[in-house]
Amino acid sequence: RVVPGENGWYFAGFVGAFPAIASTSEQLTAPVSGTLDSLAQSNAELSRYLYNDVKVCVKCGRPCANTQKACQACGTSLAGVPVTQTENVMMGFIFGVERTLKLPLMISLRRQTDNVIVFDDLLAMSSCHLNALLTSHYCQDWRWLLRDPVTARGLLDEMVHEAWQATLSFWANERWRKFVYREGVTPEMVRDNIICGFNSPPSQFQLHMQWIVLP
Repeated sequence: RVVPGENGWYFAGFVGAFPAIASTSEQLTAPVSGTLDSLAQSNAELSRYLYNDVKVCVKCGRPCANTQKACQACGTSLAGVPVTQTENVMMGFIFGVERTLKLPLMISLRRQTDNVIVFDDLLAMSSCHLNALLTSHYCQDWRWLLRDPVTARGLLDEMVHEAWQATLSFWANERWRKFVYREGVTPEMVRDNIICGFNSPPSQFQLHMQWIVLP
């Protein structure tokens, strides 16, 4: 008998490792050397795109959206916490910047078009957890899409399409597929159970779709 925790949930306690599906994209040298800060200092026109306005939790240090009332990581109140800026890593990916002040801006790329790139989430919550990042327009969050619904619909359709095509590359791997799914599961069943959406409010000021493929 399994007794849920005080919040009504528990960790399953998975032991082991999921089969890894390597990216087939070639590793390239970053076209823009240095940090986001150095790019901002050398190019005033781009600097407005390179930072997020956030509230940093005083307890755990998690950058949170500046409209949040409590930290999404630890629940600590953000009342009285000043709005500060953090580096916009999503725009760093788009501009091909080498690194932030703390870490290299490297991604495991799965798909790329003129409007969208799809890559593995750096904090993946499943064995296939992707981000579909809009690259053709600066769009801080989903509300900006309401300014032009027709164009927005086309971009959203492309983001979904590319994320699904990347998912099919996982599905095509027999070892991964048999490890994650029981016999009889179809691609259509997988597609119907994907968690898909946007962080709102966001802590990174560029629209990116969370695409979490469930087992």
